[in-house]
Amino acid sequence: MTSGNTMTEAIRNASFVITPILPENRPRDPKLAGKSITAETAEAAGKAAVEGAQPLSQNAYKVTLARVAVKRALLEAAKQKA
Repeated sequence: MTSGNTMTEAIRNASFVITPILPENRPRDPKLAGKSITAETAEAAGKAAVEGAQPLSQNAYKVTLARVAVKRALLEAAKQKA
């Protein structure tokens, strides 16, 4: 997951779990493309992954859970890579 364009791949892959839009059809965040994983970029990736999410009336809290999960997963991956 972290080969090549680290943040772009991570956002696109993680966002598929959140919304049923195929990763190749998800928008890219050019501000994160090619960036290394840091606390700031992981936070931004989490926000980008849930951008446009449309929760149902009883599961809006899941958007926050997904945002935080993406951030934590990226930080853990960066830690394991080091």
